[in-house]
Amino acid sequence: MKSVLKLLPPYILYIVFLTICYEQYICKVYAYNGFGNNPDDVSMAVSTILLCVSFVFIAMQKIKSYSSLVVMILFLVNYVPSVILFKYNPLDLRFIILLSIFWLILIIANNAINAFKSKKAYNKKEDNNDKKAKDKELGFSNRKNNKTLMSVAITLLNLLSVLVIIIFFTGINLGFNDVYELRSNFLETKMPSIMLYIFSAMKVINPLFFVYFYKNNKYFWCVITVLIQLLAFLCDGSKSTLFSLLIVVILATRLKKNDIKNKYVLNDKVKGYLLWGLAAINFAGFIEFKLFHSAFIYNYFVRRLFFVPARLHEKYYLFFSENPPDYFRQSILRRIGIESPYERSIQTMIGAKYFNDSSLIANNGLFSDALMNFGKFGVVIMPVLLAFAFSFLDVCAANAEIIYLITPIISTSYVFLSSSFFTALATHGYIVMCLIIKMLSSKVTYGED
Repeated sequence: MKSVLKLLPPYILYIVFLTICYEQYICKVYAYNGFGNNPDDVSMAVSTILLCVSFVFIAMQKIKSYSSLVVMILFLVNYVPSVILFKYNPLDLRFIILLSIFWLILIIANNAINAFKSKKAYNKKEDNNDKKAKDKELGFSNRKNNKTLMSVAITLLNLLSVLVIIIFFTGINLGFNDVYELRSNFLETKMPSIMLYIFSAMKVINPLFFVYFYKNNKYFWCVITVLIQLLAFLCDGSKSTLFSLLIVVILATRLKKNDIKNKYVLNDKVKGYLLWGLAAINFAGFIEFKLFHSAFIYNYFVRRLFFVPARLHEKYYLFFSENPPDYFRQSILRRIGIESPYERSIQTMIGAKYFNDSSLIANNGLFSDALMNFGKFGVVIMPVLLAFAFSFLDVCAANAEIIYLITPIISTSYVFLSSSFFTALATHGYIVMCLIIKMLSSKVTYGED
């Protein structure tokens, strides 16, 4: 009971300052984008009830795996803002009911898979002990040398790939200050799909190799990984490319001699850290807005991360209430010649219809992706697919040190928040990232106390 009560203050502060941001900034500045302020009795009552129910889930949910941590992050940054937005932009109750069912099934599916894995791991405990003994006999030095050689080889391939992209497709532009020009130039290039896949995967896995090289005192290769990430930024102007590099540099330099064990992350205390962190971000935005009359945090972080995906959920619901689902025909099935009933990109159609911008690509994941590919049945099907996808991270990270996983956990949350399912798996390099984590895994046993 005491641990539950500790979560209540940061949860309330998170809700309060998120609401203040919406009422005092977003619905006034971005009213033209459909961020209204029209609460009614029903939307206020439903929103209040669901926020209370959400706290019960947060308090009761156990964080025993990386997949459950990802689900918790997504729940806090996506479902909770969606409930707040529903208060001010009432839709019919079917929308919020379907959204809630989606998250309920995702939570249940994730817990069920974790319970099955825990039981299976317990049954194989003796086998793992035998394997440890054999590894000890063989020695870890050979395995370490093999990992180093593989890491160097993949890093060289990453460097070659980014140089090929710069030389033959994007050109060299040292204008760090003009991010949008870099991004526009990248989108206009006619790059083969295979190169796009390689480039996306490279940006995700390259920071992991920085961590590995730094931990093993391979500082020359650390410099190479930093160079690769900077060159990748010069290709597409993606801020997340630099952001991921910054995070891993800080983590690697701070945690090299003082590793955080898995047990300090995979426990219920992390919920408090997440809530206090989210409350602090929104509070910082409030202070900036009130004292400095600036809205950088509100605009570039709170609005984009919390409320834009929530708003897109509403638009996807409206669109697919009138139109048939796509069943992945604009995604993986088009690779085998199955045509979509939509001549244009669905994301572009939604941008043109609801935001009056034919050039806007309204990408969104999770609930929106479920509606796009399966319609209303997607709220049952897609959460199960997501739960299995998240569990793949658990499998690959079974022996990994947490220093390798903090950035992937964040990137996994963001990728599935903003992208469709198969795009996240392949195009954004989720599967490759998990496999690289598996390759770099240490001797630490998953869930070890």
